[in-house]
Formats: sequence, structure tokens, C-alpha cells
Amino acid sequence: MASDSFLLKQRHDQQRRYPWQLSVSTLEEDYAPAWNLKIPFSELQFRGRLIVFEGIDGSGKSTSLQSAHDYLENSGIAVEKLDLLSPFCRQLPYFRSYADDTSAAFDGTVDQPALGLVCLADRLQRFRSHYFRLLRDGVWLICDRYAITPIAEAAALGANADDLATMVKVASRLPRPAIGFHTTAPENVVLDRIRARPKDKGKILDPRFYRRAIQSFARTSVDNDFITIDSTLGQDTANSQIFSAIDAVITQYKREILIEKEV
Repeated sequence: MASDSFLLKQRHDQQRRYPWQLSVSTLEEDYAPAWNLKIPFSELQFRGRLIVFEGIDGSGKSTSLQSAHDYLENSGIAVEKLDLLSPFCRQLPYFRSYADDTSAAFDGTVDQPALGLVCLADRLQRFRSHYFRLLRDGVWLICDRYAITPIAEAAALGANADDLATMVKVASRLPRPAIGFHTTAPENVVLDRIRARPKDKGKILDPRFYRRAIQSFARTSVDNDFITIDSTLGQDTANSQIFSAIDAVITQYKREILIEKEV
């Protein structure tokens, strides 16, 4: 069986260069973007609250998200867990190609910034057509990935500044989360977790991409004031950070409800 590195090199050797096409040599470089990726989210007000979890695959995101959901439910909050990205979008051929092998972003098979824009637009459409109403009616939403994922991955893969600026502009149409969490773990931990998942059997994993993506997620999350959760410190430590941030929002939420009743 051909190794991941051989397959990546084969893609690189066969690629044709276009002005917008990414270069595989980017993965050999340190991640040090010269631009800020802060997203000027829309300032919409809802009775409900939006809580977002971002992080690379294998970072412990799903476990922390579930803890947050259960904590809110046990606190008597009407809450729904969701993934804004539609099943239809996930089945697009170029989405599947990139999800199974990120090196598809280097040979012209997939234009990752363009795919990122598709995913951002899909999330925006789903939010406006359905989830806006839930937040308006007072339901709290716990979202698995939001706007940072496509942008952080594009930055990690070496997308140009114009493409990143376009992605940030589209992302800004989404509402600002009440809380944003970013889960992280070292490269070796992330890769071991992914390899251990049956659903990811056969997925091509390039350690260089994950090394850069971890750094990119961290940088983009800091730019957007997300709370970083190190999943290697244990779930109790993670829960302590998560529940503390949620409690502050619950306190404000209950205060607003009391004011509404008085009016």
C-alpha cells in the first residue's frame, strides 16, 4: 500500500499551477500569518443563546460539546445541539474528496477557499432558514463548528490574503456567539484519536497539515476571543472552564428574563 507521503508527493508532481492554487510546499513552513483573522460577526439580539465549539478533528470538541449540552439541559435551559453544515453539503463530491484527503487542496481537485465559502454560505442559509427562529423563541443552541473552521484551515493551507478576506466577510453575516470555545490537543494526540475512529478508516492523514492546522485554529480562535480548552488536561478540567463560562451567560439570561416579566 502506498504511504501517505508518497501519495502527497505524487499529487504534487502531477499538479498544474493556477494563480489561486495552493502550494504543497506551504506544509513545510512554520505557520506565521501576517494578518488578523478577526470576524466582525453580526450583532443580533436573541432571547436564546448561541454557544459554539470549534477545533480540529480529534481535538476533543465533540466530548466537550456534549458536556455543555448536558449541563444546560440539567440547568433547565431549553437547548438543542446542532451541526449547521447540511448533509447535502457534506455529500458534495469535492467536500468528500477534501474531507478524506486534505492534499486534494494542492492538485486542483479541490479549491479549499472556494469550498470554505460554500460551507460558510451553507451554514448561513441553514441559520437564516431555521435556527434564527429557535434563538428568537428562546432556545439555546450548541453548535458543532461555525465560522472559524473553514477560515483556519484555509490559513493553514496557505490561502492568499484576498481569499481569506472574502471568507471573513461572508462569515461576518453570521451572528456573534454568546460564547466561543476552541478545543485543542497536540498533533500526536489528535492523529491517534482520528486513527482510532472506525469512521475515519482509510482517511489520509498528513501530519504536516495537522501541525499547521492546530496552530492556525489556535491563532484564529485568539483573534476572535474564543476560550481555549486543552482536552489533554482531562474532562474535569475542561468542564470546569466550560461550566464557568456558561454560568456567567445563564446569570445574564435570567436577569433579562426578570426584566421582561417586570415590563
